[in-house]
Amino acid sequence: WSVGSVLRGMTDEQQQELWSRWLRQFWENRVRGVPESLSTGELAWMIDCLQYMKGIFPEAVELTLSIPPRSLLDERPFVVMGLDDSSVPETYPESVARLLIYLGECTQDYTAWHKGLELVEKLSAVGISQELNEKLRELMVRLGLS
Repeated sequence: WSVGSVLRGMTDEQQQELWSRWLRQFWENRVRGVPESLSTGELAWMIDCLQYMKGIFPEAVELTLSIPPRSLLDERPFVVMGLDDSSVPETYPESVARLLIYLGECTQDYTAWHKGLELVEKLSAVGISQELNEKLRELMVRLGLS
């Protein structure tokens, strides 16, 4: 939570410097299970932090996508709502779409998808590949949000 708070107050350049100095290595280590296996709570925390990582979003998403999806029912990351309220979808629409598809593979309850349909509409308007758009539409139907 502390890292998310710090990231939220940083400029893109400051985030990139932090990412280069130690945060990327930390993230990579956690993905690999160093020093111990990544807990579901920590995965939810990592996913939530993505909404604040405007300067490093695509790279952080790629690392996150390398983690096998798992149930987040007890953790409920609210990154969907946070991304909808940010400029990230317009800046990195393909990365946001891929993250949403990944989140769809994680078992979550309905509350985690608050503003999900609005975010998908925003991504469609900005322009994402037809394949990603179709996957997102299917996800919205599966979640009962369309």
